[in-house]
Amino acid sequence: MAQFLDPKYDLTFKRVFGEHKHLCISLINELWLRFFTEVNEKSEEIPKELLKNEHIREAVGYMERGAYTKEQLTAYDKWKVDLMTARSMLDDAETIGLEKGEAIGLEKGEAIGLEKGLVKAAINCKTAGYSIDETAMITGLTSGQVIKIFKKI
Repeated sequence: MAQFLDPKYDLTFKRVFGEHKHLCISLINELWLRFFTEVNEKSEEIPKELLKNEHIREAVGYMERGAYTKEQLTAYDKWKVDLMTARSMLDDAETIGLEKGEAIGLEKGEAIGLEKGLVKAAINCKTAGYSIDETAMITGLTSGQVIKIFKKI
């Protein structure tokens, strides 16, 4: 029937069912009657023609959910809870991993920045004419570290 009528655009449909509500109700009742007579607990497949109707598709969904036993529903609910718990645990683990990674990266970055700053300070000390011992005292570096820096200049 859908190939002949498009309820949104067909003027005839609007006129017949708009002016004669009892015909529309009759058609709907006929569809539901057909649904209930053709679809029962032994049905393994719903006729494709019936599934074209949005309301029947919705009813089929309710029937499928209603066909589960209490044990199956309990198992399904447990599975959903387990799935949500696992996802939550993964999200938490990812968040913790990111926080640890950021902390490690920040720590390494600070150490590199401090090292570069001390090297620059040592170079400035040499440029200003300070001795190795004076540079070590100012920067907090060991005399050996200051000597290595001075050799690179």
